[in-house]
Amino acid sequence: PVTFPIVPQTHSLSQRRAVPGRRKRFDTLLAEHKNRARERERERELHPTPFPAKPLSQGPTPLHPPHCCP
Repeated sequence: PVTFPIVPQTHSLSQRRAVPGRRKRFDTLLAEHKNRARERERERELHPTPFPAKPLSQGPTPLHPPHCCP
């Protein structure tokens, strides 16, 4: 049996801001991430896909179609 939670821990904002060695401040990185997400959402609204994406097939695709009769 599992004796510890398998859900990843979420760190507080103060802990995330305190990480040493970042190239940019955490708040700057967070703002950039949110802006990219907003831009992607805007793109989806302006240019929706005409058809929903098909799920990936399970297993390999046969090289030849199956025969209907033995």
